[in-house]
Amino acid sequence: MTTTGRPGSRWAARTQVAAAFCVAGSLIGTGLYLGNLSYVTASDNAARAAVAAQKARIKAEAAAQGARIPTLSPAAVGSPKASQVLDVLRKYFDGVNTKNYAEYSSSLAQVVRAAQQQPEFDAGYATTTDSNEVIKTITINSDGTLTATVSFVSRQSAGAGVDASPCNDWTVNFYLVAQGKGYVIGPSPSGYQPTYSDCVLSTCGIAIIYLAFGV
Repeated sequence: MTTTGRPGSRWAARTQVAAAFCVAGSLIGTGLYLGNLSYVTASDNAARAAVAAQKARIKAEAAAQGARIPTLSPAAVGSPKASQVLDVLRKYFDGVNTKNYAEYSSSLAQVVRAAQQQPEFDAGYATTTDSNEVIKTITINSDGTLTATVSFVSRQSAGAGVDASPCNDWTVNFYLVAQGKGYVIGPSPSGYQPTYSDCVLSTCGIAIIYLAFGV
């Protein structure tokens, strides 16, 4: 998600051997995501094959997500507005993942769309893929608007994210306003800021990063 080099230490030789094994074998099995996997040693054919397989898996997962996201948490599934919230947020996330501005903008209220034209969308989400979208809660406000709290993972090229990380965990409140028979995403209240953190890597993934950068 777009809005408006980790420190390391040297590893012993046996740790390098273990991390190399992780690259060749465990990388696929653990579901580890690294924003840019191209830095693995080019001469290591096994590692290169694992990297290629991991990239293919990520691409396949992103394509498959479009048909079934977001999901509803137990707390949200019983809301009388659940289907309408799903409808608008599917358009939002599908638009981001497929780089389809028409679909993305159809989820936005006019005032929000006016501030997020296609050039801004193209620049902001060029490398972004969202996944693991879960609607945590749906609140029906006294004025008829809805607040949908959603958690998801955003992956993008290193340097393109909110804090330059290739992967962020987000929790965002979407403020929905009625339009026609459904809802669209309206402007956030003044001062509201979503929360995010860097995705947590496995021990194996951290070892790979340290070794790749020679720190």
